Amino acid sequence: MVMVLIPLTGISQFTQELLNEKPFKPGEKLNYVVKFGPIVGGSASLLLKQEMLNNIPVYHSVAQAKTVGVTEKLYGVKDVFESYFDIHSGLPYKLIRDVKEGTYKKHEEAVFNRQRNSVYSLRLDTVIQVSPDILDMVSLLYFIRSINYNKVKPGDVIRTVTFFDDEIFPFDIRYKGKEEVKTKFGKIRCHRFDPVVEPGRMFESEDDMQIWLSDDKNVIPIKVRFDLLVGSLRMELDEFANIKYPLMFKKD
Repeated sequence: MVMVLIPLTGISQFTQELLNEKPFKPGEKLNYVVKFGPIVGGSASLLLKQEMLNNIPVYHSVAQAKTVGVTEKLYGVKDVFESYFDIHSGLPYKLIRDVKEGTYKKHEEAVFNRQRNSVYSLRLDTVIQVSPDILDMVSLLYFIRSINYNKVKPGDVIRTVTFFDDEIFPFDIRYKGKEEVKTKFGKIRCHRFDPVVEPGRMFESEDDMQIWLSDDKNVIPIKVRFDLLVGSLRMELDEFANIKYPLMFKKD
């Protein structure tokens, strides 16, 4: 086993105030339709459970995405991301990532040691030093949902650090304020976020991703938009079950 030391200077820890009462509960399930322009090309889901991990009660979230119809025949995708994270702090203890995209396959698992501020990658058989507030990509979503938005104003940048693909990534998310989003359920008032993405293989600029979370007690993802080099991709809420509070929307 190899110990890898990553210099952490310059990586900002987040300072956002989190809610004591989480806006989600075990059993919450969110289903999404994925559209490439006008074409329905896939589906996605997000399921939250409560389990025991090493005698510690944790939330276990499973995020899945897959292609359907013609898109499945042209280029089949089935990605599964799992996170086991602390019920109170929201910090992850374990992540699993299973990717199948066309002929490409990859399986990753990583275990977080919160006392030692390290992550053990099973795939690399390597221990990597990380910051105390490191998140994975799934627990990051629940962290964003748990922020006290009475303390956030448009223009603020939520600075986080994530562990993804066996590497450390500082991840800045710009809070843009509130917008009304048209959905199949009606119009939903949302918080809008513009994560800073890396231009290159998928994106033309760092502004090519937007996320809308409901401006209510649930703070659930309502819509995600990616402006890719090959076209626009949208993920829109299609079904929901066992959310903690009634979803707030108004009919057209």
